[in-house]
Amino acid sequence: KHELLNNRFKDLESRISYTFKNKSILEEALTHKSLSASMNYERLEFLGDSLLNAIISDWLYQKYPNSNEGVLSKKRSDLVNKKILTIIAKKIFLDDDLIIGNSIQINNDKTISNIYSDIFESILGAIFIDSGIENTKKFIYKHLLTNLEKSKNINKNYKGILIEKCHSLGYKQPNFKL
Repeated sequence: KHELLNNRFKDLESRISYTFKNKSILEEALTHKSLSASMNYERLEFLGDSLLNAIISDWLYQKYPNSNEGVLSKKRSDLVNKKILTIIAKKIFLDDDLIIGNSIQINNDKTISNIYSDIFESILGAIFIDSGIENTKKFIYKHLLTNLEKSKNINKNYKGILIEKCHSLGYKQPNFKL
């Protein structure tokens, strides 16, 4: 089984620029609960989510020394959200990397997008467990922060921006229709 895992994950490890010492933690990070209720990515996702918030918070704190907590929180929420994580995860991971049960509809965009963003966070947790914070930071910097320049407008809330602009100019709030 050990040799099989090494071969199965070789291409993925190349794409993420990280080689796991413990391949079973990588397997767990890619396994959806539909396949295994006991060994799946949820705990690693929980850990990865916390690490991601802490590392991005630290990065923002250093990058914007004159910004207050409110501005930093807004910047963090613009960077760390399901939409951004899904887009970036889909650049890194392939459908074949996901270890999911037959009950999951892989053609359902919402379901698969959630799984991709979850996998991004679970991989962070797995890297942290496998080798610590520095490699976790490297992964985030390489795959999340370098991709942000290319995707600056992904998370713009144009409706909210228009409402704020109307309010600041003293106009009535716009009325939106489908």
